Amino acid sequence: MEMLELPPPGGFVVYDPARARDEAPAPQARERVRASIDGGVEAALAGAHDDALARLDEAAAALEPADPYGRLLVTLDRAQALVARGELATAEDEAAAALRLARREKDDYWAALAQLGLALAQVARGKRAEARGRLGEAARAFARAGDAPRQVLSHYLLGEIAYISEDPIRAGSHYRDGLAIARQTGAQEWIDLLTSRFEHR
Repeated sequence: MEMLELPPPGGFVVYDPARARDEAPAPQARERVRASIDGGVEAALAGAHDDALARLDEAAAALEPADPYGRLLVTLDRAQALVARGELATAEDEAAAALRLARREKDDYWAALAQLGLALAQVARGKRAEARGRLGEAARAFARAGDAPRQVLSHYLLGEIAYISEDPIRAGSHYRDGLAIARQTGAQEWIDLLTSRFEHR
């Protein structure tokens, strides 16, 4: 199992109302789902993966049919919690289901989130070639959507995959691309991490 060092929030995604659809459920129902999802992410980042999965199950039970965004996040965050628990095949299945949902909804940004989540599960299973292709697509979609932090994350992961695959030139190129974006946005944690990778690999 290959686990990559990821700054928070890693592959987890909190509920962002701006990314939900106009037909999303009523505010009260949406807030219940949002609280459970965000609580699940918080628990996962604290290492309490069983608690995270329980909270995400609560969110799943509260979902309404008109909330595909909520369903996407529950599925993606479950996948990442399962990766952390070492249940890699199930994690990959969950992330793949999220990607199918995003494509069915014809939302490029949602698909990018799902590509990223699926790539992380695939890296953990040693499926680097598949993950590389997904991360390339995700990085381009995040650039179009203006999501600089996940664009940086995608380049960082591509660099890590290249380094593991003994391709230091390609790794350096991805670290440099990610570092340039991080500097533009003043993301100091990413600047420090990518500078370290770029200078010492």
